[in-house]
Amino acid sequence: MTSSATASLLYFNGTDDKIDVGYNNELNPQTFTIEAWALSLTSNTGIERSVLTSRPDSYRWGYMFYQACYQDNWELWLLPPNGDYQKIRGPKVQANVWTHLAATYDPGSSVARFYINGQPVAQQNLNYQPSGPTGSNRQNILRIGAGSTESGYCVGGTYFFNGYIDEVRVWNTVHSAQEIQAKMNQRLTGQEANLVAYWRLSDISGAQVPDLTGHGHNGNICKGSMGSNTINPPFTPP
Repeated sequence: MTSSATASLLYFNGTDDKIDVGYNNELNPQTFTIEAWALSLTSNTGIERSVLTSRPDSYRWGYMFYQACYQDNWELWLLPPNGDYQKIRGPKVQANVWTHLAATYDPGSSVARFYINGQPVAQQNLNYQPSGPTGSNRQNILRIGAGSTESGYCVGGTYFFNGYIDEVRVWNTVHSAQEIQAKMNQRLTGQEANLVAYWRLSDISGAQVPDLTGHGHNGNICKGSMGSNTINPPFTPP
């Protein structure tokens, strides 16, 4: 998707850029909708590249948005408690094109759904749980732009994303396709019902990316600063 205006967005260099958010159970709801806009500058990279990751090191409990290696699809990974992580595959990544990623999980029906640009592309029945015993995603950070959250807050990391990410949202409710479509091209106030966290990655100064809900889930640019570029954002705010 393109827009007519420009904005200064944080640039993820694919090497060491990441934004870490300290652990909070609110960021790992069992009933959820998670969203992000992503623009990848690379394709067929040979490694996964993470847009958003919340998981421990056991491949149990948690969620991830990935640009897959080799096949180069957008993927949603959900990590059930048995450690047999589930990949829900979407379409091929289009480099240099903004793409809206959204996922929902309804524990009542045990159905996970994956949406690309507001359209449902895949769904799967699975026993997803966001966290388990102590140490099982009850202490791991949420990371934007990279993976391997078990390395700790602003330490290490792998699966670095190369491109731009914006409008990252975590909700503790399931949104329908119509609700996702209605909000994906709008800036939020941060006060919407059931909105747990909301990070806008444009016009950032300093090392902090504020959580615009006021819930305090602020992100930290771990190396102190990231480059930013003036580009077309995913949509033009009214």
